[in-house]
Amino acid sequence: MKGEKRIFKTIMSVLLAVAVCIAAFPFSEKRVCAEGIREYTIMSRDVTGETDVFAYYPSSKWRTGQINEYFTSEPVDTQIANGAAASDIYYTVKFVGIGAVLYGYKAPAHGASVKVFVDDEEKGSFDSYAAQRTSEDVELWRVDGLEDKEHILKVVATGGRNNAVTNAANTHIEVTKAVITVPVGTATGIVLDQDSYNIRKGESVKLTYQFQPEGAQRPDDLVFVSGDTSVAEIDEQAVITAKGVGETEITVSSESGKFSKSVRLTVLEQKDDLDAMFVDSGDQYQQKAYERLRTGEKERSRQEWAWKNDRAVSEIAVLSKGKNLENVSVSVTDLQSVSASIPASQVELSFVREVKAYTGHAGWYAQNKAMRPPTGDREYFPEVIYSGDPVDVDSERIQLVWVETSVPENTPAGVYKGKITISAENTEETVELDYAVEVQNAVLPDPQDYLFDVEYWSHPYNVAYYYEVEPFSDEHLELLRQHMELYKSLGGHAITASIVEEAWDGQTYGGGNDIHYPSMIKWIKNTDGSWRFDYTHFDKWVELNLEIGIADKIICYSMMPWDNVVKYTDEASGTMMQMRAQPGNAVQYAEVWQPFMEDFVRHLDEKGWFDRTYIGFDERTGMATALNLIDSVQNKDGNVLKKSAAFNDFQSNKAVFDRLDSASVGLQQIRDHLEGFKQQIVERRDNGKELTLYTATEHVPNSFTKSNPVESYWTIMYAGSLNTTGFLRWAYDAWVEDPLEESTHWSFPAGDCFLVYPSEKDAEVKESKFSIRLAKLNEGVRDINKLYMMREEYPELAAKADKILENVSGDEIGDYEYSTMAPTDSWGRQAKWLTEKGKKDMLSDMAAVKQGLYEFTKEYTTKKYPGTIQEIEILGADEKEFECGETLQLSMRVEPSTAAQSEVSWSSSNPSVASVDGKGLVTMKSAGEAVITAASAENANIMQSIKVRVVSSEAKEELNRQTDAIAKLPKDKYTADTWKKVEVALAEANAVLKKTDATPQEIKIALDNLKKAVDGLKLAEAKPPVDIPVKPTPALEKGKEYSVGALKYVILSTSPAKAALSGSKSKSLKTLKMTPEVTVNGVKCKVTGIQAKAFRNCRNLKSAVIGANVTTIGKQAFYGCKKLSKINFKGKKAPKLGKQAFKGTAKKVKVLAVKMKKKQRQAFMKKLKKAGMRTIK
Repeated sequence: MKGEKRIFKTIMSVLLAVAVCIAAFPFSEKRVCAEGIREYTIMSRDVTGETDVFAYYPSSKWRTGQINEYFTSEPVDTQIANGAAASDIYYTVKFVGIGAVLYGYKAPAHGASVKVFVDDEEKGSFDSYAAQRTSEDVELWRVDGLEDKEHILKVVATGGRNNAVTNAANTHIEVTKAVITVPVGTATGIVLDQDSYNIRKGESVKLTYQFQPEGAQRPDDLVFVSGDTSVAEIDEQAVITAKGVGETEITVSSESGKFSKSVRLTVLEQKDDLDAMFVDSGDQYQQKAYERLRTGEKERSRQEWAWKNDRAVSEIAVLSKGKNLENVSVSVTDLQSVSASIPASQVELSFVREVKAYTGHAGWYAQNKAMRPPTGDREYFPEVIYSGDPVDVDSERIQLVWVETSVPENTPAGVYKGKITISAENTEETVELDYAVEVQNAVLPDPQDYLFDVEYWSHPYNVAYYYEVEPFSDEHLELLRQHMELYKSLGGHAITASIVEEAWDGQTYGGGNDIHYPSMIKWIKNTDGSWRFDYTHFDKWVELNLEIGIADKIICYSMMPWDNVVKYTDEASGTMMQMRAQPGNAVQYAEVWQPFMEDFVRHLDEKGWFDRTYIGFDERTGMATALNLIDSVQNKDGNVLKKSAAFNDFQSNKAVFDRLDSASVGLQQIRDHLEGFKQQIVERRDNGKELTLYTATEHVPNSFTKSNPVESYWTIMYAGSLNTTGFLRWAYDAWVEDPLEESTHWSFPAGDCFLVYPSEKDAEVKESKFSIRLAKLNEGVRDINKLYMMREEYPELAAKADKILENVSGDEIGDYEYSTMAPTDSWGRQAKWLTEKGKKDMLSDMAAVKQGLYEFTKEYTTKKYPGTIQEIEILGADEKEFECGETLQLSMRVEPSTAAQSEVSWSSSNPSVASVDGKGLVTMKSAGEAVITAASAENANIMQSIKVRVVSSEAKEELNRQTDAIAKLPKDKYTADTWKKVEVALAEANAVLKKTDATPQEIKIALDNLKKAVDGLKLAEAKPPVDIPVKPTPALEKGKEYSVGALKYVILSTSPAKAALSGSKSKSLKTLKMTPEVTVNGVKCKVTGIQAKAFRNCRNLKSAVIGANVTTIGKQAFYGCKKLSKINFKGKKAPKLGKQAFKGTAKKVKVLAVKMKKKQRQAFMKKLKKAGMRTIK
């Protein structure tokens, strides 16, 4: 969907001039002008607060534009003609300072004359008239030399106008901002830019700060001090140099300025080559963020949360240091809970690829039919979640890693913990991050069952163009299968079909073809003047998507193409011709469309697709003629086709809107008519009709390449806050020529036309890739469906659901601060981007939504499972520090109170320091720290922990060490009488240890007696040897991993005993020789499989013998074994191969499978290639 419908064409051009924005900065600007003077900006939309605010009178006669401006909603002359007094039409600015400058746009419509008063004293007059609207806001009026105090500046209509204005309609007043001048002196305060710094030993960082008030001068006595110079030093230029591992405070102070501020500095172990940390997946990290990440707070652990059948999303920033890194790789362990695990294969680790993009709005295709690229700046943005294959990273660069954990539906609720390791081939340094996922006790429906779904318009021909295959050939259909299965996983149901050539008038890339988006149904005019229609491509497209399990809506575009032109093949001349179907002429329109509609309906009946087919419209006016024609053509059952449209004119054209079975309204049009849209939601839901929100090229926030990823998540949350049935976007896959290099479009903001990316054209496995934008949209879709589902299941919780969504601002375009960017070409348009403040506010709000949803889920599961423990609180832990021998009785409270406390288990992280029994009695044993945990036996993530610290005197510690040592002595080696003395002394010592008030003398006596008894021990006489019973071998455990020789195996079942090869204990393994069976703990197990990623990146492995009993080889089992050139399959049957099982093996691999039958062997060779093997010898 490109551009927004021109629904205001009939409005007077003068009002359009008022509303259209050219360039502005809707956020506060502050700058230093000259020594001792600074400026700050009050924006026209700043209307709340005690000072630094605008106010407008009468408030009902002023409005905001799409930029940060205010103007009279009716011309001043019109208001006066309707009885208003000119003196009642005004605005004020309240500020503190010594001067003020008013800014606004000069334009033909801004011709009203005004007077200016400062503190009720008239200071001058002006008007904002110009023969042409200025391209940016300009100075309108200024005042200087005021006393430094609070002032009220008042701008009042006079009732007059500029002499050049002859039309009363051009007597508006408009303003964008006021720039205030204030005096400044030497600083009396300071604000540090960061709360803390984290750097590694040997690194340096500059402490950054701002003096207060802003623009103030640096005090002469400003000093910087390090609290511990062995940890870090700081020089007079505020450069911090890390000297040793540890923590300290850096203080900056001034005695004359009477301020002192400190920042915490943590110095980590030295790493010269690489570093890594978790970052916010909603934020954007261009290379310019390198220094901020290098010196900022480094998050080394992350715990996400998810439902069952859900995904948990994280992001990691890998930083290269002083050298280029080769083959950077990322790996993850299985995620373990108390009694279950999420396999590492469920954790997808993908390197993010950067894409170049134009940073503005390229314009409008109708003014750029030559498809000239915009001339403005390009930047690189992290964009494509591409692959887990190792990558090279140049020095001092950011390499992002996308982490997405798929939680199987049968996963027990609990907290699952593991490690993510980052390494590179040319350094021994590694970084290990703690990673955990809390699985909540709720199940997310499958995407096809979502209550809130998505519709992303698709361009299947573009897939053929990119990969240079024949449209709808077998090869094309195979590419489309994965492409659309991905779409299905997003919650997509509806598919896009074209019924005319160029339904969108050639806006998309066309692969060098004259027609960019062809019709799937070919129109052919026979020599006798009759019509026939070729449905070959349409049928293949629909059948493919039905096989995938989608296409419950086939939306056909369009009976109103953007230029109303229908192209067809004229059989008589053998040429492509065209005819125009004008909706304004119902007779002529029917002549074009009636034959098609009758044949199309007949074809849909034959295929059984009639009930799922819609005629689609995109931002069109005058649709009644088309709708009437649709309703005139009935199928065999007397029904007519359904209608779907992106249609913004729902307020003034409700009659047409009500005829739509499925409708979508643009973000800005919703804002312009918010209450009306909310009413439409209620009405359409009551009538079983869909109403969704869409974002398009002019909207902010948005989902462009340059957009902050959180904007995509916000978009879904905002749509959900309005209770829409879903979200729509153009487009899913309308790629430009080389999207992996540059996402710039000649007519729209970069990335506007696609959410997925292709593989490289020569990639062995060609598959569509998520953009970060799409991943965040998808996260939002999953989360809003959780909320919709809980609200529907328990309507009494609806108010709490609404409370969560109150965190989602956006009813006004300026709710999240944004700036505008002027076009760089004559056909360009103004771009709108969130400011840093806007991004920060949105990140904060969406974090609040996520936290609210997390807590809401807990309440939901409590209600759903009232007998299950949902919360545990440990009681009786008022003190946290104890001495050896002390005890602490803990108790607990559980929620709901109906749950049984007997279902709680107690544990200690360090029993040698403090042990705990089944009733919560803690015994302090030795100096140190221990974490005492009470956890639900059924649901391990329901828990609470406390930390206890055990201290003891030096003498008591020695006594404790002696008792521990004696307890390990073998009693039967000593005579009974001497051992008896030891036991007596040991009992006395333990009694002293338990006394919290034991005196030093008591401890000394106990220690002396114990040593004396031990010194008196005598060895017993030797006895004849006796047979010692052999300890039975422990039974096999299903799911447990065992080592046998150099290999590792996981037990699949114990009866019969089956195992799967899970890897090698050594990455240097060169030869793998599997046997049909392996003996584990004395039990012979049949080896039936090789687990996913078992030998991933075993780069020294050269040959492999696959055992005769192997039936499955898991995903990426031999991925990255680049030297593996010989494989011998011993089995008679071909094993099933997981995705990319042999990707990245040697260029040529010799494969033996002599026991397989010829046909089976030939088929198996093809499967090996599909699994990533390049050339088979």
